[in-house]
Amino acid sequence: MLHKRQIMKTNFTFGLACLIFMVLLSCHKEKVVPPEPVRLKQVLMYGSLNAREPMRIEEQYEYNDLGQISKISYFYYDTGPLENALYDYNSIGQLIKIKHYYGNDTLLETALYQINSFTYSDKGKKIKETIAQRDGFVKEQNLFFYTEGRLARIDNYSTGDHQSEPRMYTLFEYDEYGLPVREVLYWGITNVPFKWTIHTFSNGLNVKTVIYKDLNFEDPENVIRVFKRTYDANKKLKILEINQGAASSSVGNFVYRYKYSGE
Repeated sequence: MLHKRQIMKTNFTFGLACLIFMVLLSCHKEKVVPPEPVRLKQVLMYGSLNAREPMRIEEQYEYNDLGQISKISYFYYDTGPLENALYDYNSIGQLIKIKHYYGNDTLLETALYQINSFTYSDKGKKIKETIAQRDGFVKEQNLFFYTEGRLARIDNYSTGDHQSEPRMYTLFEYDEYGLPVREVLYWGITNVPFKWTIHTFSNGLNVKTVIYKDLNFEDPENVIRVFKRTYDANKKLKILEINQGAASSSVGNFVYRYKYSGE
């Protein structure tokens, strides 16, 4: 049988060893560098789903120190960015302004052609978007309305002049899970609907969007455009397929692939 002092010494040694191990483990954890957040870097345009080489870079993203989008470059052609948009935020992280520039020179004042400004409610809801030219002329305004915390309606005014009725407005509908499954666009003066957008969700992700010119959703002749989205296992959008419908005035179908940091 061990002497009492030997037992105490053994317990002390074991406890000290455990303490040292925990300290070393803690130090090791402090040296572990957390992985960089995954951020969208580029959107590449392809001529078809099976195409191996992109036609061009469609969009390119940059971020500030807080991980917020600071700049989006829109290429369209292979000669370089055709347009750049700079993003500004307030002290609590709300997007308050987007400045749009022609070309790649965002320091050239004459290249600035549009400013989108955003206003928020006391509850942090976006309630107004103002779209103005460089000289301050307001081209367009959008007012946002909410019901039970959800976006219910957007009113669109086309000019800076006071209008009693919006030029157009959009009404939003939700399913039992709170997902926005339908948008209906109306002419403001006549209150006549002229465009229906139907969203389909799977596991909370928007996998398909179809835009129709009337309520006959079964008639393929009424389809304006179809958007199909593919996600990876981490729910990141990877592929966007855009197919023009019979009622579309646009031509050509395209595929966009999304490239993230670390890929």
